[in-house]
Order: sequence, then C-alpha cells, then structure tokens
Amino acid sequence: MFDVGRGAEYEFVQVTTPPNDLLAKITDRMLLLLKEEDLDLWLGALRAPLEDVKELIRTYEFNPDEWDVSVEDPNKKSPRPRKPRSEDKSRPDPQGDLF
Repeated sequence: MFDVGRGAEYEFVQVTTPPNDLLAKITDRMLLLLKEEDLDLWLGALRAPLEDVKELIRTYEFNPDEWDVSVEDPNKKSPRPRKPRSEDKSRPDPQGDLF
C-alpha cells in the first residue's frame, strides 16, 4: 500500500517466468516460485547485490517427488460453491473485504 496523493492505493504484481517442461504443454509462462530459503533475499531482508536477487527469477523445474501433481478430468464438473449457512450480517467476514 502506498499514497500517491489521492489516498492509499493497493498494488499487486505477479512475476512470471518461462514455463518448465510440464507447464509448457498448456501455457507459455508460469508463476515465479521461490524456495523458502530464498524469501529473505527476495523480500529485501538480506542486504545483497541486485544481481543476486535477479538470479532468483528463473524457471522452476518440478521434482515429482516434491509435488503432488495431477491432471483434472476436463469432463468433470467443478463442485459448486457452498451457500453460507446464514445471512447473518452482524458477524464480520472471517476474511476482510479488499474493496
């Protein structure tokens, strides 16, 4: 969140990379995935040269032993979202509204 003179504004950035072999079958890019040990460097908690941070922007190759990857049946209908149990507006949403 930052203020550019018109009040607080919220921003969102999605960083993508070229796809790995698995995702290249369905798209031309993938989200940047970071390992837990790289988070401090990415978020600026560690003082490091910019080049070290840029090296984190790379295609992440999946190791099948680390991930549970499956293909959904395209003919199967997605489950319908559940309706709220009550329309009681006196209780706040467990997750705040972004807008």
